[in-house]
Amino acid sequence: MNNDKRQVLIVDDTAEDIHLLLENLKSEYAVLAATCGEKALELAANTPSLETILLDVEMPDMNGYEVCKRLKENPDTKNIDVIFVSAHDSTEEIMAGYEAGGCDYLIKPIKPQELLQKVNLSVQNRDIRRQAEKEGAAASVALVAMNSVGEQSVIMNFLRQVHQAKTFSELALMTVKALSQFKLDCCVQIRGSRELANAATRGSVFPLEEELLLRLKLSGRLKEMGKRLVANYEDISILVINMPTDEEERVQLRDHITVLLETVEIRKEGIELEQKISRVINDSNDALEEIEAFQTSVGSMSVDAICQMKAEIWKIFEEFSLFTEEQEEAISVHIEKGLEKAMDHRAHGDELVKKLNHLVSLIVKQLNE
Repeated sequence: MNNDKRQVLIVDDTAEDIHLLLENLKSEYAVLAATCGEKALELAANTPSLETILLDVEMPDMNGYEVCKRLKENPDTKNIDVIFVSAHDSTEEIMAGYEAGGCDYLIKPIKPQELLQKVNLSVQNRDIRRQAEKEGAAASVALVAMNSVGEQSVIMNFLRQVHQAKTFSELALMTVKALSQFKLDCCVQIRGSRELANAATRGSVFPLEEELLLRLKLSGRLKEMGKRLVANYEDISILVINMPTDEEERVQLRDHITVLLETVEIRKEGIELEQKISRVINDSNDALEEIEAFQTSVGSMSVDAICQMKAEIWKIFEEFSLFTEEQEEAISVHIEKGLEKAMDHRAHGDELVKKLNHLVSLIVKQLNE
């Protein structure tokens, strides 16, 4: 076994399915296999470097959900990512997988590219969470200090600072940081016409959570499922996985979450408006550059054409002596006047471009203040 490869465990009671998964993973991962739940629990407990488990849902004796629950109850295996493998993708089954502790879902028949993408993402997210845990441990004292100032202060600080978010990603991160001060483990999804952003208190959002937030966005303002709560407001969704059991505390937290949701929605609309204005400004700058280039090109061609015409007329004067000196002088004056007008038109065009550039600069300045 190559010690440089990250370890993945396949759990399936069908040899053909194990072979299919193994063949598509073995080039990038060190792969273990188990044909039943009990063997999977044993291997997971005795493999400290195990990163991800691909777990079949439908197995005899112990199904995948039960195996996952037992993995999450064991301190030695609770942090291993579990990707369920199933022939079904109903919201109920995905919810059951998430309730059991899974992080993602693979639907049969397995697509090799999707399989690798999901396993790679699982490994990357584990690295992100490890880093977040290190940073969280270093900041734990500061977090306790923030919690001590009171829940209302958390809300007020969020209201004062939310305008600083300039992107959906920044806004989502700011939201989960505020919620973490209520000791809530949660993830947030912000949906826009051009962008979708996710953030979680643990540092990364499970694909299963992202899918659930998309599926439950029309499930009502508040949907409670035991310790879990889904809160929706327009294009914002929050999934909390550790709501307290005390009813009074739950009611108070629901009120706080509702206030945050409404505030985030308002700021989200502001960000979209700023992005639209920014796109208009960028398009205006592009158009101005095109106008300026066109103006310069047309102006140069006009001057060149008149100069060429003047040269050709003088050549005709010299070769054929068609006009008297007085007539030649009169024609020359007309040509010079035409040339001056062409130069004036070009100067007016240049001045217009400068004024338009100045106008765009003023708009940009006002938006940045």
